[in-house]
Amino acid sequence: MASYTLIIGIIGVLVFAGGFAAAGKYFMMDTSVEVPTQEVFGNRIGGGRVHNIGLMDERRTGLIFSSVVAGVGHLMAFMGSKGATRNWPR
Repeated sequence: MASYTLIIGIIGVLVFAGGFAAAGKYFMMDTSVEVPTQEVFGNRIGGGRVHNIGLMDERRTGLIFSSVVAGVGHLMAFMGSKGATRNWPR
């Protein structure tokens, strides 16, 4: 029985690490896009960068999902380590 809890603990650590890495990726994600320069009545307008609503939504969704995955991995690692060191009631 202890070997199963050890395996769950190891898998939990790996899931936590993957969720944490994905959260870091989404946290550092660039949400801006390049705006082309246009000429209107002899004046140049535009250019530069603006934030894209779709990319901001993708970033938010990725952060939420990866945080939940990291939390589940943390719980798995915690439960795996507790099960390996003590006898649970049956």
